[in-house]
Amino acid sequence: MPLPAAVSSADRAFAQALAERESVPRVVLDTNVWIDVLVFDDPAVRGLRAALTSGRLQALMAPRCRDELAIVLTYPQFAARDVDVGAALAWADAHTAPIAASTEDVDAAPLPLCSDRDDQKFLEAARDGGADWLVSKDRAVLKLRSRVARGFAFRIVTAAVFSALLEAAIGEDGGRMSGKPLRPARQAAQPDKLISENELRHAMNAPHNPAAPLAAPSLPSRLPNVGTTIFTVMSALAAEKQAVNLGQGFPDFACDPRIVDAVTKAMQDGHNQYPPMAGVPALRQAIAGKIGRLYGQAYDWDTEITVTAGATQALLTTILACVHPGDEVIVFEPTYDSYVPSIELAGGKPVFITLDAPEFRIPFDKLAAAITPRTRLILFNTPHNPSGTVWHASDLAKLADIVRGTDILLLSDEVYEHMVYDGKPHESVARHPELARRSFIVSSFGKTYHVTGWKVGFVAAPAALTAEFRKVHQFNVFTVNTPMQVGLAEYMRDPAPYLELSAFYQKKRDLFREGLANSRFKLLPCEGTYFQCVDYSAISTQSEADFALWLTGEIGVAAIPVSAFYHAPHESGVVRFCFAKKDDTLREALARLAKL
Repeated sequence: MPLPAAVSSADRAFAQALAERESVPRVVLDTNVWIDVLVFDDPAVRGLRAALTSGRLQALMAPRCRDELAIVLTYPQFAARDVDVGAALAWADAHTAPIAASTEDVDAAPLPLCSDRDDQKFLEAARDGGADWLVSKDRAVLKLRSRVARGFAFRIVTAAVFSALLEAAIGEDGGRMSGKPLRPARQAAQPDKLISENELRHAMNAPHNPAAPLAAPSLPSRLPNVGTTIFTVMSALAAEKQAVNLGQGFPDFACDPRIVDAVTKAMQDGHNQYPPMAGVPALRQAIAGKIGRLYGQAYDWDTEITVTAGATQALLTTILACVHPGDEVIVFEPTYDSYVPSIELAGGKPVFITLDAPEFRIPFDKLAAAITPRTRLILFNTPHNPSGTVWHASDLAKLADIVRGTDILLLSDEVYEHMVYDGKPHESVARHPELARRSFIVSSFGKTYHVTGWKVGFVAAPAALTAEFRKVHQFNVFTVNTPMQVGLAEYMRDPAPYLELSAFYQKKRDLFREGLANSRFKLLPCEGTYFQCVDYSAISTQSEADFALWLTGEIGVAAIPVSAFYHAPHESGVVRFCFAKKDDTLREALARLAKL
């Protein structure tokens, strides 16, 4: 059948040459294409899947690629589709041949480097496995098509192009192809069905009751550049490899039983219906009182404090309330991963200012230069995730000088406000009246009270700003669950848990730093948060992502590459550990890291 114009003449000729030989074509699929094969009803891979099922196409898989696929299949969006991860991997294993370690001639031309170093493994797999095709959906890989075609024996193509080549060569049902199949032909699975748990079990010859799939219309993405976060990836890999998880920032110890008792009592006392939209009055009063005592700024609990479903919701709602299409929002990188997608959902334009390792200090000259008539908001985080640095009073004074005389708003993410070390105070913008009048301050009970899964936070802002915030909040989440709020209000009667938190975490920071002091890791300053960044350049020249994967899989300790907090490739040779763990957990991690 005729090929569409999107298929280049070079790819046509290459495909024709493959069709004339006796062996079965070999293909490497990137993780996104595998997901389309195993999970989604994507027409671009129907022929590919049928050819794999019939044995007239041989897929190749390297161990690192399989590891990534296993992690991605655990993502929450696939759980919602009832994907059986074990069956999906079994189906993939049954239709792939493993790729052994590289036997590349040391004198051979090196592969071109992918701008997304995480995807370099697919190029290496195609080379090492002697693949004919690398089928990819990743822009960074696809940019290398011409360079690979000039110097290597495989071709890089999109799923759509490969599907067209397959259809021309073997027909839509995968039934014709020159060369002998590597295994007896099987009954092709229905290519027009979603690969749900039922269908995957059918592939494994297990009993099932197949249900008719829903054919969803095409949906252009609002966030086309967003995938699953690095935190989910590393936590899943840590679980799979039984590594000590110092990656994602959550405690592995229990919260104070008193706070659980307070919430339980609130439920038993009947606090189970909708609370006021802005939050339970007693909790808002407690928040306003705490801010006033700690930072000297009086906030009206009724008009200037709003309880939110965690800090991430508070950040998104603030951005949606403030940012209009075309507005610019200044953010400092490395930056928490929700900031930029929130700005983009509002139609805003993120303007990036880079903080460089090892100090990660604010370059106020670059901040001043970045201000334009379109600047609507400056978003910053202190104490800072991931670097562990904090803003000082002098930093707030410099910020005030820059925004004075403008209508620029500030969004201060202060979720680690009670984790500042070495006797230093947390410099909240609430301490600075000139800044407080134009600021939204966000904080988190989850971080402060070791209950990250409760997802309760708050926003403090002047009444006029709060009014706009609540316009969005009421249609965003409306309100936050009642018994948690009532329980938190009761628990806040005792200020000791938050007043003593810095000392609690400083002991853990010092334990972790002392354990690494004689290692080859270079410790970066940690002034706040429960994160410790380290420079690993004396240990490895790998990219941060590859080093984090290696550290998790081979050494058994999970970390987060700091490069994941930048919007574009940025390598500093730094990874982040979380020390919000039991002392025994930290000691076990240190024992493993000592091997380095």
